[in-house]
Amino acid sequence: MELIEKEFTWGNVFQIHCIGEYQIVEYIGKRDSKKHYHGYINYSDTNHSYYSLDSALIGCIGYKHEGCNGKAAMYFEKMIGMGNEI
Repeated sequence: MELIEKEFTWGNVFQIHCIGEYQIVEYIGKRDSKKHYHGYINYSDTNHSYYSLDSALIGCIGYKHEGCNGKAAMYFEKMIGMGNEI
């Protein structure tokens, strides 16, 4: 965990969530000062950030099973209506 926090360059780390083999860094972005979530799988960077913890977890699962160009996470979020909340 300390290594992830030490080497993280996209913003100020707020918290690191560990869920099984997934590590999700909650951080405040340098460019926009908004909260983002960056995914790791077994401490390997996925090079993807998300706007919610749920989206980051879905993204990490999709990345694990499909790789970096997979679309399963996007379709799953559409299927459950994520991002369409009022």
